[in-house]
Amino acid sequence: MNSLFQDAAVAASAAVDTVFGEAWTYQPMAAGGDVNARRAPDPDRAARPITGAYIDPFARAMSGPSRSQGVKAEQPGHATGRPALSLDLAQLPYEPRRGDRVTRLNTGELFEVAEDRPDRTGPRTMLDLNLIT
Repeated sequence: MNSLFQDAAVAASAAVDTVFGEAWTYQPMAAGGDVNARRAPDPDRAARPITGAYIDPFARAMSGPSRSQGVKAEQPGHATGRPALSLDLAQLPYEPRRGDRVTRLNTGELFEVAEDRPDRTGPRTMLDLNLIT
């Protein structure tokens, strides 16, 4: 039996996909025996169509000074983040893995999963992505 919180998290996850979701293809990849070998599609985990919310990479440039006593002022700089895919884990019969690939169907962009950051309180995960093509 689910708690009210779990039921609300599932409903919120469905709403995220309805409002922000777009079509993707999830392709699991296998490393093989040689660490230097090219990755290939994993024969034990089939590719699947999924719906997920794409999150553009963000950037922060020219950060302002820090005025706290005893702290040196920040220097102007630039910080960036990776693009990400917010995904409801119920769409996959397996756990996402680093090195798996996803294709954003409306642009044709191919990404590799750099990191899986699951939300342990709900049904979603955040996949940090690296653009391949």
